[in-house]
Amino acid sequence: MFPLTRTRYPDAPLHEALKDHFGDLTMGDFWTADPPTNLVITAFDLKENRTRFIKPWKDAYTAWPVVKAVQASCTVPTYFPIVENRFIDGGVGSYANPCYVAAYEAKECLRWDLNETTLISIGTGRSPYSYDPEKAPRLWPLDWIGRIFDVFSQSANDQQVHLVQTFFNGLDFRRFQIDMQEHIEMDDTRHMDRLVAYGTRLGRMMIDDHYDRAQGIIIKRTKLVADGY
Repeated sequence: MFPLTRTRYPDAPLHEALKDHFGDLTMGDFWTADPPTNLVITAFDLKENRTRFIKPWKDAYTAWPVVKAVQASCTVPTYFPIVENRFIDGGVGSYANPCYVAAYEAKECLRWDLNETTLISIGTGRSPYSYDPEKAPRLWPLDWIGRIFDVFSQSANDQQVHLVQTFFNGLDFRRFQIDMQEHIEMDDTRHMDRLVAYGTRLGRMMIDDHYDRAQGIIIKRTKLVADGY
């Protein structure tokens, strides 16, 4: 039982579920379809120490099974075994928020007109602040590890939002994120009711065009107003 094992879960059930859904589909099949579909799947390559941007039009990835690409991108360290002993979660190399990668792909690779492009970015929930002014002076070094990681991850995540806003003028960029009241581990199934409620609230935010507070503005009735959601 974890942590006495290297990973929390075996990868066979995930692989089988992906295989049932995607079959023998390859990345190249997206590009040869009519019309062609562009897709970017990120995975981090431990062997080459770099993020892989797996695209259907790149020769290096046309033969990649979609199952392999998706499983590699899903392989969060400690949760699932490393794919082919080298590929892990793509969020590790794209700051857990690929909105900047998507904007760059649209403008610089596909040469899309940003004035005719909409980028929708959906977050998975912002954990509550872990800082407690009364407890902070009494924290031990091990207590800081998780807190520092949370701060780094969320700060980097929000920075991707600001980068898109700063460098991609004309792009219809919509970032949706929700602030959570408690920290829920991604494999904790005891709080499904809470997660469903958060999902419902996030859906309502999307319908109402209430953007993530990191984006700083919301669009409502063609006017820009301060984000007070």
